[in-house]
Amino acid sequence: MVKGEAQDLVYDGWDLYSHDPRGAKECFEEALELDPDLADAYNGLAGLAADKKRFEEAEALYRTAYEKARAELGTEDPKAFAWWGELETRPYMRARHGLGLLLKERRLSPEFFTRLKEHTAVYHVTPKGRVS
Repeated sequence: MVKGEAQDLVYDGWDLYSHDPRGAKECFEEALELDPDLADAYNGLAGLAADKKRFEEAEALYRTAYEKARAELGTEDPKAFAWWGELETRPYMRARHGLGLLLKERRLSPEFFTRLKEHTAVYHVTPKGRVS
């Protein structure tokens, strides 16, 4: 039941993210107290850190989210999931996406281009912005 409670706190954090960052941070941190392996809580904290231009902190948090989400999924095979279409894969996709954007922002070119290539190979965005 703790895992479900932690996930509910993460959902609450995402709901608060844009209009109450402090409340969102509290939700993400409380979720991690209940389940320290909950990747999406790290994604939320990473996004909040990036919003405040605390890029080193954000990068470390996105990397933690990525590792925990990858371990939870047990694979990175793009054929294994519908990726964004599946709830259980979204933390993984958020971590990859957030880390890629952060590396672009920080202009860490070699790693950024490798991550971007990996990330865009997993899904396709149509000209109208739809993910398929």
